[in-house]
Amino acid sequence: EHWDSKHSKLPFVAADWSDTHAENGGVTTAGVAVKGTARPKTQHELTKSKTGQELLKQKEAEKAKALETL
Repeated sequence: EHWDSKHSKLPFVAADWSDTHAENGGVTTAGVAVKGTARPKTQHELTKSKTGQELLKQKEAEKAKALETL
């Protein structure tokens, strides 16, 4: 029913489709990369987690090191 209602101008050919779940042993996420947000987190967002705070400290250390070399 979905195909007919959404793609009525195209013929449905079952051979063109594959069961990717079955190809991966029935596991739905096997071999599938999940991409998170594309934009980098803001400084405010980074301050909310321990990992983010550590990343901010690392960035500050890199900035300080870069300024020393000038």
